[in-house]
Amino acid sequence: MIPFTPWRPDVATVGNAYAENVRNVLPVTLRGDGSVVYAPFPQFEEISAAADGTVLAARGFILPDGSVRVVLGTAGKLYFFDATDNSLTDVSGTTYTASQSARWHFDVYGYNIIAVNVNDGAQRFLVGTDSAFSSLAGPTDAHLVSVWKDQLVVGALTDNLEGVQWSEINDITDWSGGNSDTQVFPGFGRVTAISRGNTPLIVQEYGIQRGVFTGTATVFEFDTLTEDLGCRITGGTAFVGNRAYFWSDRGF
Repeated sequence: MIPFTPWRPDVATVGNAYAENVRNVLPVTLRGDGSVVYAPFPQFEEISAAADGTVLAARGFILPDGSVRVVLGTAGKLYFFDATDNSLTDVSGTTYTASQSARWHFDVYGYNIIAVNVNDGAQRFLVGTDSAFSSLAGPTDAHLVSVWKDQLVVGALTDNLEGVQWSEINDITDWSGGNSDTQVFPGFGRVTAISRGNTPLIVQEYGIQRGVFTGTATVFEFDTLTEDLGCRITGGTAFVGNRAYFWSDRGF
């Protein structure tokens, strides 16, 4: 254990009695004088049984009934992780062709767990009914998936990386109904992140768009929030509450 003076990055760096940088450690004890005792990060430890290859993506979901599902994908398979015995259950519907450049991306719509990668298209698992994933017909093959209130949306489309496509309201199997559509945002680069919610954000390499559901013939109206600031890395954006944190050319 190594004691440090209190961490105060907000004060002048010259002539103070505080720690300016405290990195790669965990706070474990707060002392009476305000100083903190830090400990090193623990080593990574294997928990689950082994998958068939490198895990390209994983995500956990809390379903409407409060139960939890953790889904992960390798190049060729999809699994559920069972926390009761740390086992992996193969729930693949076929042999997939995901890769480092065509990674899995997951989201949940009600009891439907959706998995997409641009090589294999959208896959769907209805918890309580299905025993394996199956293809979800309708959406264009895409890199990303999200949920806008009652509609499923995919983004970074295989035929236009600057575009998004969304389903009919309350029907993720209908992609040609009156409230489903496709929108392209030219000139801002590929879509690298899509938030959930009623007022979604579409993060691109060089810009950020905000969508507002109108309920009219246009379905959604989109406003450009930034024209020279975005995230160039897929997976480089984190949505927390009503905030988005992302890596840009100007820093974090």
